[in-house]
Amino acid sequence: MCISVLLKNLMSVEHAEAIYNLILGCGQLFWEPSSSLEDSHLDFSRDAVLQLNCHVHDFITGLHANFMNNDLRDSMSVVEQPWGKGQLLAVLAEIVDHVREWEGGLVSKLHQQ
Repeated sequence: MCISVLLKNLMSVEHAEAIYNLILGCGQLFWEPSSSLEDSHLDFSRDAVLQLNCHVHDFITGLHANFMNNDLRDSMSVVEQPWGKGQLLAVLAEIVDHVREWEGGLVSKLHQQ
């Protein structure tokens, strides 16, 4: 919920930093699919992988769209402390890299179940 609010109102590098801290703070557990899909073990695994892939895709697509739609730049700070050139893109890339890494690890884990 907090991430959704931040994404919808993305207007500063501080918002980007908050998203970064929430995502990295939650870690891989945030992306783990719910076990409520469990009818049969095989169906759960397939459904869980699909659910995970959709969740990650929607998040990354929304993240990129909000950064672009809000024309967020390194200079946009609500406390007048702009970031250095390229720092915002580096934070965005790091978020995406971590989420993709966690997705890969979780997909492997789900296939082993």
